[in-house]
This record gives sequence, C-alpha cells and structure tokens, in this order.
Amino acid sequence: SSTASLTGAVDGLKYTEVSQTITSVQLVDGGMGTSVAYNAGTSITLNPGFEVKGSSKFEAYIQGCTSNSRVPKPLSQQKEGEPLPAQQ
Repeated sequence: SSTASLTGAVDGLKYTEVSQTITSVQLVDGGMGTSVAYNAGTSITLNPGFEVKGSSKFEAYIQGCTSNSRVPKPLSQQKEGEPLPAQQ
C-alpha cells in the first residue's frame, strides 16, 4: 500500500509499513507488551489525538517498503542493551 490513515485504540505488537505516507491519530494504550511501529517511505504525521500511554512503546521509521532481512525490530523484541535499528 502507498498510504495509511490510522485511527482507534491499538495494543499488542503492531507493525504498519507503506511506500509513501502514514497519518495517525491512534491511541497506543496496551501497556507492558505493547509495541507499535510505523514505517513509511516519505513521511509519518502524528496528528492531535495521537498518544502513547503507560509503558506502551512506539517507534517510527522513514525507510519505506523493506525486504524481510531489513524489517525494523519492534522494541519489545529487542534484548536489553541492544542498539536501536540503524536508520536509512
């Protein structure tokens, strides 16, 4: 897909990848164990209403569509002290 417009509450492990743009007003509110990542080729816009609560985790990448070997790793799957994925 080239664009995504994301709304509503989200929890668990969620990864959204598009070739162009992501716009979001999502509420990331699952607490411990919730890790949400966005990956777009051009831009990611977090509009008023977007919020990450509690111990939920959120990451955003400007990489666009990736091959299986380059998919960013959600924070909840990283080992303690492991560096964040390199940005392109």
